[in-house]
Amino acid sequence: MGVLRSDLFKDDSKLEECANIPLKHLKVGTTPGAHIAKIHAALERLRPSGPVISADEKRSMAYGSSTAAAVLNYKAFHVPPIINFSYQKRPDNIVGRMTIRAMDEELFGAPAPTPAFRNAIADRAFTESRASLQVAITHLRALRNDINGLPNSADPAFGNAMLKLLTKHSSSRSDVTVTVTKLDSRTVNVTSDYGRLGAVVIPLTRIDDKVLNADGDTPLILDLGQQPPRLDYSPHNEVSYAGYKQ
Repeated sequence: MGVLRSDLFKDDSKLEECANIPLKHLKVGTTPGAHIAKIHAALERLRPSGPVISADEKRSMAYGSSTAAAVLNYKAFHVPPIINFSYQKRPDNIVGRMTIRAMDEELFGAPAPTPAFRNAIADRAFTESRASLQVAITHLRALRNDINGLPNSADPAFGNAMLKLLTKHSSSRSDVTVTVTKLDSRTVNVTSDYGRLGAVVIPLTRIDDKVLNADGDTPLILDLGQQPPRLDYSPHNEVSYAGYKQ
């Protein structure tokens, strides 16, 4: 039996090695994998107001610079700060034995969300929503300029110009691949080759022949009753995907 007890970390051999073997710490350049995705999920759950982990690192389950920044923030603001005083004077951006055990302890005994915790989540959602709104405004301005640049409807070139405009600004795509990676018996990491879908760690439950998200703001339905199984997925309720298992 391992030392890690939280549902997110327990029974993961690589995280158990990190918790027990000094040379098995996690840092920038560590081989990507499901264990790194669990670190991402833990950091976002425990420090929702901390540095944002990049979508690329979440999608590839990699320990890159943004993950390192989030780890450093976690260790610096932990009470007490996580420092190995045998050779350090300040926190670093590595997940070693002290860090993984501290995270696991918080996850295992996490109390009900406090008002401050909920406010931190709301603040991050506001910041990310504002950024998304800015992207939408930029797109709408470009659309307005392209519409203003269309020839008169009586012009023979109007048809081709309108087709090009619709193709350029269409938000629907048919060449998107979504990958679902099992992290443990109740959690998956969903990634995509389409940047807008991002990467999300989702807890699951099952009702009859459907696998559903257990909680969170990302609806997921895997309908095993269809052949091939159909996946409906909407990361953070911002964009939607529907497709079939390949």
